[in-house]
Amino acid sequence: MPSSSPPPSRAGRPVDPARRRAVLEAAGELLGEQPYDEVTIEQIAERAGVGKQLLYRVWGSKAEVVAQAVLQGTFALSPEPVPDTGDLRADLESWLLATAEAISAPSRRSVARALATASAGGPDRRELFDEVLTRPAGAVVVERLERARAAGATTPSAPAEVIADLLTGYIALATLGSVSLAPERLHQVLDAVLPGDGAQAVTGLRR
Repeated sequence: MPSSSPPPSRAGRPVDPARRRAVLEAAGELLGEQPYDEVTIEQIAERAGVGKQLLYRVWGSKAEVVAQAVLQGTFALSPEPVPDTGDLRADLESWLLATAEAISAPSRRSVARALATASAGGPDRRELFDEVLTRPAGAVVVERLERARAAGATTPSAPAEVIADLLTGYIALATLGSVSLAPERLHQVLDAVLPGDGAQAVTGLRR
C-alpha cells in the first residue's frame, strides 16, 4: 500500500511537495517506458522540470528515488492478493506462479535489485527492501491464511507470519540471486510449507 508520508529531505531547505511529487511521477513514467538500468537521474530531473542536484540532495541516488516512487504509488510493484477459491494450496500455487512470472520480467527484477542496493546505504535505509517488497507480499499471504483458518480449513500449525516469511523469503532470494523459479521448484517449496499434501500434484506446477 503506498506510503502516506514522504521521507524527510537529506539536507537543506524543505522541498516543495509539488516538486517532490513531480520527481516521483517522472520516475514512475520512465520506469514504465524503459528498463531501470537505462533510466538516469538526468532523465528523471528533466522529465520533472527540476535540477538533478535536487534529486541528489533529497534522495541521494536513483535507487532511492525509485524506492519512493514505489512507496508513493507512481510505479506499481505491489503484490497481487492471494486468490480465495476455497482451496488454500491451489490459491497459494496460483499466487506463487503469478509472482514468479512478474518478478521474472527484467524491468521488475532490476528495480528490486536496486532497492536491495539502496537498503544497504545505511541504518536509515536498512528496511527499504522489506518495506517495498517483502512486507507487502507477506501481508497478502498472511491475510489468505487467516481467512482459511477462520473458515475452518486445514492449515499448517506454524503461525501465518512464519509461513509468509518462508514463501516471500524464497521469492526474495530468487529475485536477488539465482535460485530457480521453475514450476517444479515452486511445487517443492509448497511441499515444504504445506506438508502432508505432497503426493497430490498441484495443477499447473507439474507438467
